[in-house]
Amino acid sequence: MQFVRHLYLFRHGKTNAVDENMRHSLVSGRYLVDEGVAEANALADALADKDIDVFFVSPHQRSAHTAKLVAARHPKAKIITDSRFGDGVFYLWKTDNPNDEIESEKTLARVRDGFMDVLKTDYKNIAVASHGGITRAIMYLCGHKVGGVGTGNFIHLGFDGKKWTIIESNNE
Repeated sequence: MQFVRHLYLFRHGKTNAVDENMRHSLVSGRYLVDEGVAEANALADALADKDIDVFFVSPHQRSAHTAKLVAARHPKAKIITDSRFGDGVFYLWKTDNPNDEIESEKTLARVRDGFMDVLKTDYKNIAVASHGGITRAIMYLCGHKVGGVGTGNFIHLGFDGKKWTIIESNNE
């Protein structure tokens, strides 16, 4: 199959968060631990042979650090920090707080706006370095549903002019 565009979505490596399933993932001060750096380096190895033109990166330290390690293998690629790919609130369960649903909708709208702007560029091989929920949201916008996205995992999609197809993934 011939693809006119490639999209590489990946989540940052493991962080210092005590509980990766924390309800509020916007806690500041998260950084890659040694295992997370190893995951990011493995991700860099896995994507080293891809011809990535640009990295759109969450402003959070954990994603920026992961992206920097991966982008080192792509010295000609541009790195663009975009807050719309920053971590967000996605509540996948019902709560008593009506603001939870509103925050989830706001996050999805923010990601959608960012992704639509990415697609307006001339870049053909695009990487987005962000977070699990953001990666799932972009997958949804591409017509696919995925469960959780593990730290240091990636999903490679190709666009044939009509639809996005999953080409490869290390996300199990």
